[in-house]
Amino acid sequence: MLDRVGPKGTFEVLETFAVLGGTDTNCAGGTTPWSSWITCEEVVNRSDAGLKHGYVFDIPSDATGPVKAEPILGAGRFVHEASLFFGGVMYQTEDRTRSTSNPAGASFYRYVPDPPYGAKDPLSKTTGVLQALKLVDEPQANMDLGRTPGLPLPVEWVTIDQPDHDDDTDAGSTATRNQAYAKGAAAFNREEGMWVGGKKVYFDITNGGAAGQGQVWEYDPERELLTLIFESPGSTILQSPDSVVIVPKTGHILLQEDGSGEQFIRGVTRNGQIYDFAKTGANETEFAGGCFDPHGQILFVNQQGDRGNLPDGPPDNGAVTYAIWGPWKAVN
Repeated sequence: MLDRVGPKGTFEVLETFAVLGGTDTNCAGGTTPWSSWITCEEVVNRSDAGLKHGYVFDIPSDATGPVKAEPILGAGRFVHEASLFFGGVMYQTEDRTRSTSNPAGASFYRYVPDPPYGAKDPLSKTTGVLQALKLVDEPQANMDLGRTPGLPLPVEWVTIDQPDHDDDTDAGSTATRNQAYAKGAAAFNREEGMWVGGKKVYFDITNGGAAGQGQVWEYDPERELLTLIFESPGSTILQSPDSVVIVPKTGHILLQEDGSGEQFIRGVTRNGQIYDFAKTGANETEFAGGCFDPHGQILFVNQQGDRGNLPDGPPDNGAVTYAIWGPWKAVN
């Protein structure tokens, strides 16, 4: 909990507490319209006690203490990255690599609750359908190659028959992404962050594109179209985009890098123009978790720091959270 004081907005930490326990390797997650956060497990495994992992969980933002970890089983078991609820549908990205030996790569998913969900009961109690995105005219499309920025691609959705499958390997037929690929789903190369802007869903691909340095995609739910907004031609332009946030006042897409060496936050306009917004200074660890305050004036963004074990953490205390004030104006 933060308290804002002073004319320019000085923040003081008033209270900290754990909200969720018992999950494994939680990653980006995302927002819902009813003041909650979907947190995502970026693994598929079992605990020593036999507990299955590989799910998403809906966590109330107004929680004042720990909440029970109840997985949304219908939303699928796979290596989750980001998730958000928009237009009655939960969209989900998958952090898996596409390769010759693993052509299924990562699928782009949606979970459609049945009946339509309105936050009356916990999402973990819902039933529904898990589906994966497919190009209408190109089954099992390799999304790394031959994609033209700005060219809309008609899409449809294929249904996953076993969203909560038992343990499986990448080669196993019941692994969620392999079920999707068998029905013609498009194969991406490590899907990462995702955000909604202007009634469209934006997500990035860490290793996407011919150069393997990253892509940004736009999905239009109303017209069922998928459009490549930007593809990096090389690491000096954009390298390994991870977390995503949309600037409320401009609609620009801020990509937080997770590459090697210096890390950047890069801005991308919706017509595909890219620019540098910020560069690492304190250390060269990744930017992550960008989000804005409710007024769209302050960007909060983290620098992950070197990994370490709790309770001591990294010896150099390299992790830090920044607050960056506007005004936010569109660039030409």
